[in-house]
Amino acid sequence: MAGDDLEHVVIYGIGVIQDDFYEVIKDPTARAVLGDSPYWFAYQSAMIEAAFAMKYINTGGHVAFVRKAQSNCIRCLS
Repeated sequence: MAGDDLEHVVIYGIGVIQDDFYEVIKDPTARAVLGDSPYWFAYQSAMIEAAFAMKYINTGGHVAFVRKAQSNCIRCLS
């Protein structure tokens, strides 16, 4: 925890079944939320998991997410 001398290692995995992903994003709303790429979705999921792990072990670190808005996402552009 914050201020302790212990080192922490967190291991987790993210998997996206591509056939299912492409089936789901046929819906325009799902595509606007999930994006066009299963790789990008997996990356975002991994970063979110990393942020939750950092919060859980309370190292005092900070995480920032920078995301380019998708042209097909009206809410992302506003």
